[in-house]
Amino acid sequence: MKRIILLCLVYLLSDYCLAGYTLKRNRNLELCREFLAYLNRKPDFYYFEELKQDKKFKSFTLPKLSLVDKSNYLKLYENIYFYLHKYENLPENKKNKLRDEWYDEKEFILSDKVKLYTANIDANHNGKIDKLLIAVASYAENDKDYSFKGSYYYYWSITKEDDFNPNELYKLHEGLPFYYKGRFYMASMRSVGVSIYEPEVSKYYPYNNGVTSGLSICVFDRKKTGRS
Repeated sequence: MKRIILLCLVYLLSDYCLAGYTLKRNRNLELCREFLAYLNRKPDFYYFEELKQDKKFKSFTLPKLSLVDKSNYLKLYENIYFYLHKYENLPENKKNKLRDEWYDEKEFILSDKVKLYTANIDANHNGKIDKLLIAVASYAENDKDYSFKGSYYYYWSITKEDDFNPNELYKLHEGLPFYYKGRFYMASMRSVGVSIYEPEVSKYYPYNNGVTSGLSICVFDRKKTGRS
């Protein structure tokens, strides 16, 4: 962040000073217009690690995330992981492969790149507040396959007793969480642009207990800069 601010001072009239997103979908939707202004009031990539409050964005708030001890939730995460991969229905050779893959997943979750949180959110908009387990994976610039510094959010619905109910479990992974006028959305940050998703329960979606990230309701193209 300090580097970007310094570039703004040195190149006051350059593309580095403020982001230059353009709205490509739902230009008449108030949320999309307000989020566009929110993005463009700050330098490029400013929100790629986390969204922040902005006094000018009056209908925008952030959910409260509570940081948890990974060791207290690792077994729950493991149980969800094997359940979602249908471990019990796999032939033995594929079970062995999945167990090997779990070791890699476990190592990743326990690494410094990942933090675990819980939050109480009506993420699927069914009128009921769900307890969510949230993994936030942070990547440094040029880290592996990621060309920019940013964070990826993964959500699982769990019970109040820190277990999971197969009949209610769902997973979401489309972006950074926020509320607009009290309704939950996710902002997916990519090097090419930003998309806003509104999760929903759909009778036409047979997986994930009917919960889907939904269609992107706002799409913003990112202006190419020297960091593209």
